[in-house]
Amino acid sequence: VTAHALDERPLVDASFFYRLIGSPQQVLMTATGNPNEYACTVGSLAEGEYEYYLTMRDSYNQTTTTDTRTFRVASAGPLELAFDDGTAEIGHWAADPDFQWAVKFSPAGGAFGLCGARIGVSMTRPTTMHTPIEVSVISADGENDLPGTVLATRTVGSVGNVIGGGTPGTDYWADVRFYEGVGSPVPVTGDFYIAVSNPTQNGIEAFLHDTSSTTAGQSFVFDGCTSQWRSETATDSVTKRGNRMIRALGFSLEAPVATAIRSGSDIVLRWNGTGAPSYRVYSAPTANGPFETLEGATSDTSFTDVGALNESALKFYVVKTVLE
Repeated sequence: VTAHALDERPLVDASFFYRLIGSPQQVLMTATGNPNEYACTVGSLAEGEYEYYLTMRDSYNQTTTTDTRTFRVASAGPLELAFDDGTAEIGHWAADPDFQWAVKFSPAGGAFGLCGARIGVSMTRPTTMHTPIEVSVISADGENDLPGTVLATRTVGSVGNVIGGGTPGTDYWADVRFYEGVGSPVPVTGDFYIAVSNPTQNGIEAFLHDTSSTTAGQSFVFDGCTSQWRSETATDSVTKRGNRMIRALGFSLEAPVATAIRSGSDIVLRWNGTGAPSYRVYSAPTANGPFETLEGATSDTSFTDVGALNESALKFYVVKTVLE
């Protein structure tokens, strides 16, 4: 968390207040070395939506408090899909905000719970000044399986939140989280793209490019001048061979396969983990359902239906992954 002075009086101190529930927790912010910039780091936080505000005191002992805002702490997702080797050879940018760079992802099982993305950003190219970046999730339902329907879009602060400012000559990862609602990742079925661009005119950000690994044919560029998506396996003036350093975070949404075992009067269900944060167990009196009776929920890969064999009716079960 960083705070900047908004007037000519030097800051004496600043405090960060945050809360999930109950009374706010206070953390004193310290100077970073950048002019009038204060920052703090908080410890491990439970998942949920937090309220926060900042208070600042200047050299005249006058204090000011910001409006109350919110931020969300959520799981990044257990899987990271990537096609780069982790090392960038170059960064590419365009002054035209209509340009986009994208990577195509094909999740195993055909469905994926998308929690977030990581984007490689250069701290020095084209300049050391950095601007917000726009990140979009796009379905591969366009012509020839190119990007088509936009599923979600987020604007994030690139590397601007690095405490003390980023170091020139250093590569960084910009993080973004995708949630349709509170705590709910974006479900995607089939192939999809994650695309990055500069949302503001004259806002030029350089996105990292890995050119040393084998070309996977997963990287694409949208030419804002011709309004066309092009595979970067092609050779022309706007394509660059290699892989854009864009990664997807989430978990597979393939259906878990459950087995039922008798244990006394109980039924113990076990299933393969799909990487989902939790599962719900439903039952029905017939094999065809409908499965509307919720027996319980768990983050584990097993569940015990206590006393199930003491009931007179037959019971059939299904296990469903839960996005939140």
